[in-house]
Amino acid sequence: MSFDRARCREIHDILDQALRPVGERLGMIVRLGSARFTADNICFKLDVFENARTGSPEAADFPFYCIRYGLEPEDLGKTFTWGGKQYELIGCKPRSTRFPLLGRNLEGKVFKFPLDIVGMIRPGAKALVPGY
Repeated sequence: MSFDRARCREIHDILDQALRPVGERLGMIVRLGSARFTADNICFKLDVFENARTGSPEAADFPFYCIRYGLEPEDLGKTFTWGGKQYELIGCKPRSTRFPLLGRNLEGKVFKFPLDIVGMIRPGAKALVPGY
């Protein structure tokens, strides 16, 4: 049997689900990240987060980069409305210039957002990084 993208996704989902009890036992978040594969090998990245609030690389980066966007670390987790739908601010991608902020809708799907949402989260806030 050789590995392809669909098989890797299937294995990823099974292993990720199996790791959840490990995380609960440790009081942390443990999950699989991205993968590389060849026809006969899969290599998964493993992410372990001590704090549920920083349960992703984007959330862990937020306290360091939020000042760029005129936000504060405590803004992580705040809700905002975009296009008539409600989202929760869950992190940032500092290397993304057009859509650096991430939000999750009520169904759990993650979306990228432009800096236009900053005023909805922190009224009067202005991005401090040139070009934003």
